[in-house]
Amino acid sequence: MSLDFGFEQTTAPAAPTIPHSREAEEGVIGAVLINPEIFHECRVNIKTDEDFYIHRHQFIWKAYEELFRQNTPVDILTVSEQLDRMGLLQEIGGAAYLTALIGQVPSTYNAPSYAGIVHSHYVRRKLIEAANSIATLAYSENKEINKVLEESSRVLSDAISVGTSSQIRSISEGLIDMDARLEILRQSVILPGIPTGLVDLDKMMGGGGQEDDLILIAGRPGQGKTALLLNILKHAARYTISDRVYAKRVVIFSLEMSEQQCLLRLTAQVSGIDFQQLRAGIIPEGKEQDYVDALEELSQLDIIIDATPGVSPSYIWSRCQILNSEKKIDAVFVDSLNLMQSGLRFDRGDQEADYNSYQLKSIAKSLHIPVFCAQQMNRGIERRSDDAKPKLSDLQEGGEKAADLVIFIYHKMDEIRKVIELSELIVEKQRNGPTGTIPIIFKQELTKFLNAVTVSTPL
Repeated sequence: MSLDFGFEQTTAPAAPTIPHSREAEEGVIGAVLINPEIFHECRVNIKTDEDFYIHRHQFIWKAYEELFRQNTPVDILTVSEQLDRMGLLQEIGGAAYLTALIGQVPSTYNAPSYAGIVHSHYVRRKLIEAANSIATLAYSENKEINKVLEESSRVLSDAISVGTSSQIRSISEGLIDMDARLEILRQSVILPGIPTGLVDLDKMMGGGGQEDDLILIAGRPGQGKTALLLNILKHAARYTISDRVYAKRVVIFSLEMSEQQCLLRLTAQVSGIDFQQLRAGIIPEGKEQDYVDALEELSQLDIIIDATPGVSPSYIWSRCQILNSEKKIDAVFVDSLNLMQSGLRFDRGDQEADYNSYQLKSIAKSLHIPVFCAQQMNRGIERRSDDAKPKLSDLQEGGEKAADLVIFIYHKMDEIRKVIELSELIVEKQRNGPTGTIPIIFKQELTKFLNAVTVSTPL
């Protein structure tokens, strides 16, 4: 006799299994034993032995790597001997397990696809590990929140990076892509790149900021580094060439100014209202419509502002990856390099700046976009007698080694009237183009740079 009290019986949900595929792992390992040449195709997806979840498959993959490094033929005998030298033969189940694997391969032809499955499960495991680590960090109330955010960003960035595609390709594949790209450019009436809005600078840069380029904009405090960054940012977000409108998605990491300060500067540039008046809440008579029009114009632009102070390169990298996964990013702006914090220990400040700039260069290459970054010059320039025109040696704070372009802002002052007599942009370094000096106009009250000469001919 059984008693039924009317309660609904429930069973606890089964714990989710850790992502992996035994069949796919056996398919890859067995396929290499049957056809060793397939190893190189599988390596496109499987970067290390950690991609495998089952330990004995990790050990066998290590043996494969060592044999290929030694240019030793791969078969059951050589793999068994290599595993024996590594002290792992009994761990994997002996040579009998290798023999059994051969029978588990549906098709050696599909081994690269099996490798893709193995790697995808590895990425999922890394994301789970990152999620657990971030949860642990979030519960650590003894840690400062900025430290929690920085470490969480690094952990997530590391997890995401294992899923990025390899940059290794054959020359034939690269040439096909290059030829297709050149064909598009041959048919285009404009030069490639993200235009800066300064015509002579765009011409010197071959059309503006190019894919994969890190562009440093350097100057002393108060010379307009941030203003120039915002000038280029606003123009890059929407510009017109030959009656065609181009809308781009741009991101700025403002380590120095708040979001409101960035918006005030952009509004001053677009509306033509004095920045100091605008900051004080004053809209001059007759400028009300200009102010409204500026807000309308700026609201239509796809500009993302991240004003988190003192961020690390890993934070910028992870934010860019997340934003780019939602919608393609076309350009990144950083203000400024000397305010970035790597979170690592260096003997000198220039070493940290060099490290940070190399990381920004990696972002440019990985996302195939230009990265514009402001950088501070040292005070040594003020003690020179050569009219104080800047040069690369003035960047003692570092950062120029990884840069593809270094652009200096130079203002010649009228010492009597205490006004700017002449403004120039000095392209002191350009890996893929000429260097030289470009005259410009700096409207300090609008924090805005203008072309020195009006040019009607489009790029």
